[in-house]
Amino acid sequence: MFRPVFIAFLISLILIIWLLSGLLIHDNESISAERISKRNHKELFSVRVKNYTATIIDREVIVYAQTAPSREVLLKSQTNGKVEFVSDKRGIEILESDLIIKIEINDREEKINQAKAILSQRKIEYEAAKILSESEFLSESKLAEANANLESAISQLKSITLDFNYTKISAPFNGILNDRYVEIGDYLEVGDVVAEIIDLDPIVITGEITENDISNIYVGQECTARFPDRKQLIGKIRYISPRSSENIRTFTIEMQSNNPENKIHAGITCEIILPIESIKSHLISPALLSLDNLGNIGVKIINEFNEVKFINTEIVKSDDNGLWLTGLPETVKIITVGHQFVKVDEIVNPVLESGSDKFENKPSNLLINDSSSNIDIELNK
Repeated sequence: MFRPVFIAFLISLILIIWLLSGLLIHDNESISAERISKRNHKELFSVRVKNYTATIIDREVIVYAQTAPSREVLLKSQTNGKVEFVSDKRGIEILESDLIIKIEINDREEKINQAKAILSQRKIEYEAAKILSESEFLSESKLAEANANLESAISQLKSITLDFNYTKISAPFNGILNDRYVEIGDYLEVGDVVAEIIDLDPIVITGEITENDISNIYVGQECTARFPDRKQLIGKIRYISPRSSENIRTFTIEMQSNNPENKIHAGITCEIILPIESIKSHLISPALLSLDNLGNIGVKIINEFNEVKFINTEIVKSDDNGLWLTGLPETVKIITVGHQFVKVDEIVNPVLESGSDKFENKPSNLLINDSSSNIDIELNK
């Protein structure tokens, strides 16, 4: 009787031990799964991301340029003589016909009076010869001689009068007396340079454009000139060179713009901004740019599976707000903090950043766990 009781007790003990071992194994598996889950979560980098939406902007060609007068002329003496008057308005606006240089008249008035007297005599001689020729008391050759003498007297008077008028050198148009090269008492010969006149209203802005962009430019195209002090002028293209430079293969273009009160001077460097087309692009901070293994410029984004992806982009333009890029989807999540520490195709833990598409240069703190070195890195960007 003892043996059946012992056997029953042994079987019951084995069953109890088996049941208890199942519970322990289950608990251990739960604990292990929990630990694995925590470890996997800990190994994911946390990066900050932000939603960006494309905006339509004008694609632009920027040409480095320089301002120049729309007209400039070197005034030269057309007669000989001593200078007796010089304008003191150098650098100041002058009007058309304003006197700049005056040369001594000397005996020019007497020569004019003499030429007038000779002309009167030749008129009388010609009229008398004409009457005699009509009465056949004078040959036709004598009449022709009298007519030639009359024409010579007329020409002589015109020449002397012109020489008299050349003693006054005046401004040919409204502009600025940029410089003068003579002083009172200087003796001038025909052809001597005496002054320089420039016209700054309108003003011309000249630059060189590459052969890649020349096909997008046309005469009459509206454009903008931007100066180092951020002032801007609106104007139009007035000239495009039909031939490129032999040395650098660029084409000269000229933009013309109104310049009231001559506020913009000649010789100032600037940029000509030429809108070419309207395109969709994203505005980002330059700090978000990355390079791939081939050295291509782009940004790192997060897809719907929280995977890091690199997208090649093209910089359309830059301004005070940042860089405008093309090549991205219309809406995209860009990594704004931590992109330097993650690789393409790596799964990360994204932390969404709220706010507008326009980035702000404000410090942001984000802890990133580097599982390879077990160091928490604090980014201050």
